Amino acid sequence: MGYIDPVCAPKRNVAVDTSISVLVVDDSKTTLRIVCQMLQECGFNNIAEAPNGVAAFEQLRTGKFDLVISDVGMAPMNGIELLQAVRADRILQDTCFILMTALRETANILATKEYKADAVLLKPFTAEIMKKELLRVDKLK
Repeated sequence: MGYIDPVCAPKRNVAVDTSISVLVVDDSKTTLRIVCQMLQECGFNNIAEAPNGVAAFEQLRTGKFDLVISDVGMAPMNGIELLQAVRADRILQDTCFILMTALRETANILATKEYKADAVLLKPFTAEIMKKELLRVDKLK
């Protein structure tokens, strides 16, 4: 079993299990590639991709994913709508869900709280920032 080095975790000696399965959702092929590379730099190897929220929800319903990292701005189903669908699904509701966005609109911030996103990554971010956020998510410990 792999783990992220806990060096970045403030005041806690915790680690993240990097053997978990991750679904990355973004309509930008470039962003998908970059985020997957960052996850690999953090030690994750079980990574799948989806080009939008509809495809991601289908993959979530048919597969087993421990973590979803989704962009907010996509069509036909955006990341907040995907998060809402996951939280409303009895089987998927406890899935760890991280949103990534360049948008800093109040409505997006309120929606992440209302639908209980586990974390938000503000674009642009680095592998080191991603690592720090992953270490803060209780569901990943």
